[in-house]
Amino acid sequence: MLDLPTSLSESSAVDRVVAGLAEHIQSDLVPGTSLPSEATMASTYAVSRLTIREAVRVLAGRGLLDLGRGRRAVVREPDGAAFGDLLGAATRHDAKSFFDLIEVRQALEIQSATLAAKRVTRAGLAAIEGALGGMGEAVDNIERGMSVRRPNRSSIGSMSDSTKHSP
Repeated sequence: MLDLPTSLSESSAVDRVVAGLAEHIQSDLVPGTSLPSEATMASTYAVSRLTIREAVRVLAGRGLLDLGRGRRAVVREPDGAAFGDLLGAATRHDAKSFFDLIEVRQALEIQSATLAAKRVTRAGLAAIEGALGGMGEAVDNIERGMSVRRPNRSSIGSMSDSTKHSP
């Protein structure tokens, strides 16, 4: 059964609490922190406990909170799944959003490649050269009809020293 707000003011109260709690979670709380009690939050936001419950459910749906029966809501570790779902939904229904996302991705990839080039270590460079040689062999093997072994992602990610932070 779908729970709909009974009035416009109830809906906007939930939206106001969602916005306030989301801001509080993202700026002041760390993963694993429990939210205050419903009664405390209801008093803080001057709304009913029912409105607080609805706002907490919305934030749990967005991936910001974990809910459990009989315990307070807990701030979740960010995992990107909710953001990925949002991007997927936006790009499925709007071609412009899809092309906007491609532009953002290109900018991020260029910046990432630049930082990786600045921070590469000798061992990382040797690993990159080895992977490049392996790709050449893979192309040759494909042309000969042989199977291909792919490098694993963790070895590729460790090819630069991400502790070096130069402007």
